[in-house]
Amino acid sequence: MFNTIPAEASEFNGNYYLVVVDSTSDDWEKLEAYCESLGGHLVTITSEEENDFVTSLITAYSGGYFWIGFTDKDSEGNWVWVTGETVTYTNWGTGEPDNKGNQDYGAIANTKFSGSTWSGICGQWDDLSNGGNVYWYICEWEGSLNTLAIDEENKQITIPTETSAEDFAAMIESGNAKVVDADGEELAEDALIGTGSVVQALDNDGNIISEYEVIVPADLNGDGKVTAVDARMALRIAAQLDTGTEEQLSAADMDGSGKITAADARKILRKAANLE
Repeated sequence: MFNTIPAEASEFNGNYYLVVVDSTSDDWEKLEAYCESLGGHLVTITSEEENDFVTSLITAYSGGYFWIGFTDKDSEGNWVWVTGETVTYTNWGTGEPDNKGNQDYGAIANTKFSGSTWSGICGQWDDLSNGGNVYWYICEWEGSLNTLAIDEENKQITIPTETSAEDFAAMIESGNAKVVDADGEELAEDALIGTGSVVQALDNDGNIISEYEVIVPADLNGDGKVTAVDARMALRIAAQLDTGTEEQLSAADMDGSGKITAADARKILRKAANLE
């Protein structure tokens, strides 16, 4: 899977972490799904050192709680990480988890919390009910940077459908992406420059070694982004009102069926609206 690691994510022990504030949803399930859509997951914390690092990230924010990828929703009292990795470390506050009101989701605190039988401080964990006005969370990406294969014959790089050309260019510039050939060998270069539509490999003197066109799935008009205009173009092709170029047909074929249908146009429209 291509991990769309944002350039602003922080690295710790080879993994990448990003605190996200999303005022549109406090649903743990939806936020975990969103992290997964980017190739990551809600943060899993497996050591005191990692917990200290995550705590250092959240203290810059005003939120009281931040969702982590810990839950006992499937079996009460059996807390598991969303990745399935072994639970080797926990940092519950005093008296936690208490399952008060059927609380099945873990959160790390950015503030002191207390009650008659439970309490905690910044960096300790609490179990909460889904929702609960918790709009803050931490996404984590495991291990390696983004990897994309190149098409040497056509000098092209096709990026994932969930990534815009601008995002890809930013990842290239930040070092959060690398390009490999068909054998998995990293592209030989001293620098990669991404402009959105082109990736250039440079030598030490700044000379261009090779240049690759960036192909954005669903981008029919070639402007490096997906909008309703692309959806309308796909719909016209599906309705046989336009024939489309070979490049447009390839970009519009969202399900890989080899033909363009209204379903493809709907997928492109959803992507333009950031629903996919």
